[in-house]
Amino acid sequence: TPELKTEINRQADRRRREAARLALQNFVEVQASDTAFRRAEQQLAAGKAAAKEQDESDRRHLAWCIAGNVTVLLSEDWSLRKRAERILSPESGLRLLRPVDLIQQQDELQRAKDYRPRSLAETELTAARVGAAGRVELSAFQRAPHEKEPDFRRRLEACLSSPRDTHCIRVSSEGQLIALKAEGRAEPGVLAVPLLRAKPGSTGAMVLEHLLVEAVASAAQEGRRLVIVRDPWPSAEAQSALVQHGFRRVDAEWHRPVCSGCLSVEQAIEKLHTLAVDSSSPVAGAMAGELRAAADANDVLALLGLERRLWPLKLTDLPVPAFLVPIQPHWAEQLFDRRLAAGNLFGADAGLMLRSENVYYRSPRGSRLQVPARVLWYVSEGRGGYEGTKSVRAVSYLDDIVVDTPKQLYGRYRRLGIYTWADVLAKATGGVEGSVMALRFSQTELLTRPIPLATLRTVWHDATGREPVLQGPSKSPAGLFKTIYCQGMEYE
Repeated sequence: TPELKTEINRQADRRRREAARLALQNFVEVQASDTAFRRAEQQLAAGKAAAKEQDESDRRHLAWCIAGNVTVLLSEDWSLRKRAERILSPESGLRLLRPVDLIQQQDELQRAKDYRPRSLAETELTAARVGAAGRVELSAFQRAPHEKEPDFRRRLEACLSSPRDTHCIRVSSEGQLIALKAEGRAEPGVLAVPLLRAKPGSTGAMVLEHLLVEAVASAAQEGRRLVIVRDPWPSAEAQSALVQHGFRRVDAEWHRPVCSGCLSVEQAIEKLHTLAVDSSSPVAGAMAGELRAAADANDVLALLGLERRLWPLKLTDLPVPAFLVPIQPHWAEQLFDRRLAAGNLFGADAGLMLRSENVYYRSPRGSRLQVPARVLWYVSEGRGGYEGTKSVRAVSYLDDIVVDTPKQLYGRYRRLGIYTWADVLAKATGGVEGSVMALRFSQTELLTRPIPLATLRTVWHDATGREPVLQGPSKSPAGLFKTIYCQGMEYE
């Protein structure tokens, strides 16, 4: 508005005055008659004189906008916005917005579909892009007392001001906020996470871990080299999840190299050395050194631990057994298969689907399972008309096998499963005093393209000369895990 020239003239620093006048040439000045301006100014004054010179300027800015039929005034000036809230009437037709508000509103109009809520992993939780109207309540994620409110607001608005490069996602349950994550893609080869927050509690911790895994999976699918979490105030739960999933602290950031595919140990070491050069992050080089040391020492457990921290990478020459384990679709949809759960009217339980660790019960008869091991989950036909059954649909790590009475195992693993007492008892051999087997598994990964039974029979027969046994767990022939996994993830 013309009043801006007056404010520039009040600037005591000559260089700043000249710079402001030069910048002003890039903008079109609001046009209005003096009569219209005086009328608007009188209406805003409402018989009260401005207390300070700046208050007078604020009122004149607003009067010029009303007189010139301006509908939106952008300003970061807090005092101007507060004054406008007090003196502007709805009839004025003028709204004051911060630049971030306008950017968000325009982006929502242009890409409305991206802002629609979606189910988080086919559970009752919903995830949605943060819109202009939902920003105020996000202050609940300020990490006080460590973080000041203005610092949190600036960090949040920096994310929201670049909606094409940075996606800010909020997760809620029945309207209650649970978690907040921002993902930025402006840096070549890097997926940046400037915000990663969750409400205290077990659900918040599970959602936070799921969002972190989602970030790594997205980076792998997009061919990015590195995920960097730059949230300056990660909670204890966040730090635990970061460490568990292969992130390491680099100054004030957390770095995680991204490797995917089926590689030998030597190929993985070479890949990490390349990532170290390309990403300028010390973490990839350090992990390459750890892989080398574990390989030289023939330390299988250390190699397996590094593979897990480098998920979704799979080391093809790791001497770890793999087992084909059949599972009914009802159990699969609740424990790990969100695609099967998508066909369920009520979806899956968030406490199970989002948990990285779960338990599956079976009869102990005829089992030759051992740990550590990999699991190929074969989802049988079952009942209920599920689509996509009779196929290998997921892989997991088998962490523990425990055989005990139904009562002991139910009490021990109740928090990790969907099984009722009756379900566990039904799996037991010998009733209440008999025995049942609990398989504790983790880091389940759904295959992009499930392997149908016909293909499974073909590759199994080619490797063994026999048909696969689908009535219970069976050990996979050497090299077959790689074949099934690489086909299922479309790596070859």
